[in-house]
Amino acid sequence: MKNIKIKSVGSESADQIVDIHFDAVHKGNASLFYSKEILNDWSPPVSEHRVNEFRRKISETQPIAVIAYDDELPVGFGIFDLKHQRIGAIYVKSAYNNRHFGVSLLNNIEKIAIQNGCEKLHLDSSLNARGFYEKHGYVSISEGFFSLPSGTQMQSVSMSKMLTKG
Repeated sequence: MKNIKIKSVGSESADQIVDIHFDAVHKGNASLFYSKEILNDWSPPVSEHRVNEFRRKISETQPIAVIAYDDELPVGFGIFDLKHQRIGAIYVKSAYNNRHFGVSLLNNIEKIAIQNGCEKLHLDSSLNARGFYEKHGYVSISEGFFSLPSGTQMQSVSMSKMLTKG
């Protein structure tokens, strides 16, 4: 855990984020909860087009984005929408699961949220990540569906957490 470094990033890191996302979705435990079709729609193969689309989206929406590094290797990322007080994503490469990278990303985002006056965070969790968020104080509000880029509906869980300073 001592090698974890969290750095704020922008659209220049889109290639790293897309790579982490693909690994986390396809090599993690999401396949225990979702079909191959859903996984492929959720995270298509890494391509120049996909990286450019993600770079464009980051530039347009201006979220707070952070990457977790193991020494200099990018292994996880988090995205936070301050305006809507919503965590948009936390993903960690499968080989780094259960090594505190996700917790470090979540703690970093919560700290940023508190520093910016947020009292409550919201997120839509995949079914496979629900337990992670519950373990860290998030409460399920409702079960529903998240619309993937193709329009396919992926089961998800809306969650929230009251934040405390300290």
